[in-house]
Amino acid sequence: MKESIIIETAGVLSDNGFRSEGSRHAAEYIRNSKYLDVLEKQNISLHWNEDVINSSSKINSLDVLKDLSLKISNFTYREVKKHNQFLIIGGDHSTAVGTWAGVKKALKSTSFALVWMDAHMDAHTLLSSPTGNLHGMPVSILTNNGEDALQNTYPSDHFVKGEDLYFFGSRDFEVEEEDLLCRMGSNVFKMNARENKSAAVNVFKEMMEEINGKYDYFGITLDMDLFDPFHVPGVNSPSPNGMLPEDILEILSKIKIKNKLIGFEICEFNPFKDTEHKTEKLLIECIRTVFSS
Repeated sequence: MKESIIIETAGVLSDNGFRSEGSRHAAEYIRNSKYLDVLEKQNISLHWNEDVINSSSKINSLDVLKDLSLKISNFTYREVKKHNQFLIIGGDHSTAVGTWAGVKKALKSTSFALVWMDAHMDAHTLLSSPTGNLHGMPVSILTNNGEDALQNTYPSDHFVKGEDLYFFGSRDFEVEEEDLLCRMGSNVFKMNARENKSAAVNVFKEMMEEINGKYDYFGITLDMDLFDPFHVPGVNSPSPNGMLPEDILEILSKIKIKNKLIGFEICEFNPFKDTEHKTEKLLIECIRTVFSS
C-alpha cells in the first residue's frame, strides 16, 4: 500500500488586501468539497489546523495585515521546525507575507528559493501601486523593499533575497514592479497561453533543476489567476491569455525534488465567481499533483 501523506493545512479567511468579498471563503469551500476524494485516492490527507481569521471588516488595512501575517507566520514557522510539509489556502495574495516570513524565520540562513506562480508580480509598494490594494505588494514586503509603514507589517527579521525569487507565468504587471525585480536580480519567466506548451514545460523543468542544484529547500505560492479566466473563472483578478489548466498540471508534475519542498500556498480562489466548480476542482487537482507526483 502506498504510504499515506499528511499535509498540515491552514485556511486564511481574509480579503483584507482586496476590495471585494470572495476569497475569504476559499478554505471553507475546499474543506467541505466533495472533490477531495481525488486526494484520498492518492493517500493524501489534509490535516486542517485552526483557521487564521480576519476579524475586521477593514479593507487594505496595514494593521490587519500585520496581525494576519503574524498569525500565519506562527503556523508556518511551527510546521517547518517540526519538519512537516504545509499547505496554506488563502485568502488574497497578501497572505504570502506571513506564509514565507514564517518559513524564513524557521530556516534562518539555510538556502531557500520561492517559486511565484502568478499572472502578476505583486511587487508594488504603497507609493507605486495604482490601486492601493495590499495583495499587489507582498513581494516588496518579503524582500524588505517597502516603505516603513509597509515593512512594519512584516513579522520577522529574515527576508527573501531577490535572487532567490523565481517568477513563472508573469504577464500582467507595471513597469515599477519589473524594475524592482530587475534591480534585485530576481528570476522572471514570462509565460502566457500563447507560448508553446513544450517551451513552458522546458522552462519550468530547467528552473527546477537550477533550484535543486542551488538550494536546500524551496516553496511554491500559486495565485489562481495564473490560469486563463475562460477555463478558470473563480478568481479575484482575472487576466487574459493565461496558462491552460492541463499545461500547468503537467508542469507541476515535473517537480521531482519533493524532499526539498517546504510548503505550498494557493491564493485568490473566489468561489462566488466560479462556474460548474471548475476552479474548485482545479485547485484540488493542483494540490494532488504537487504532493504526489
